[in-house]
Amino acid sequence: MNATNFSVQFVNANELNAVQILSNSLKKGVSVQVVSFKETTMNKGSKLNRNPFLGRVMERTTIGGWVVGTNYSRSCQNAAERSGSSETFTAKPSWHTYYNDFFETDRATGTKYYLQLQKSTGTGCKTEKVYYIDGREATEAEVAMISEWLPKSEKKQSSSQVEAGIDKGHQRDYMCITLANIETITQGDFQYNIVKVSSDKVSEAVAKF
Repeated sequence: MNATNFSVQFVNANELNAVQILSNSLKKGVSVQVVSFKETTMNKGSKLNRNPFLGRVMERTTIGGWVVGTNYSRSCQNAAERSGSSETFTAKPSWHTYYNDFFETDRATGTKYYLQLQKSTGTGCKTEKVYYIDGREATEAEVAMISEWLPKSEKKQSSSQVEAGIDKGHQRDYMCITLANIETITQGDFQYNIVKVSSDKVSEAVAKF
């Protein structure tokens, strides 16, 4: 049977099973669109200036154009060579570690899975975010107030890339997205929807061709 449109819906999925399905379905080196939904990380504030939005804000993030199935160390070594460096890239240990070509797992327990995405300059990477307060979409004014409580971070090139001689023009950017927070993953005609339901519902997988 030739499938032109392939969609999988997995309800209340066990993470390992989801990892296996996605690892067998996604194409390496091809961009995806990922939609995630999670509680927004915010600063708590002080006793005199407490964050009024703490614990009330959720965010739905749509990430497009980032590539899956790439080897980060190999990509960084290639970037070093393109930068004119003769150094060998060596990744430093972190909280996550390699599971397979698509996923990382937490080093502490090995039970949590993260989809690894690498930025591609050729696929028009973009990120869109929508905030929700108490279950409703935040207004433009509320988004501005929420932004004041978001942690500020400066994007820096990793020290391992600097040590390998990778210049800023060739640096490799990647992110790990918690699988448990992902709602949908789309790659071409393939779409995987993770539906969150209560634990008393029966898990099921439905494939549509």
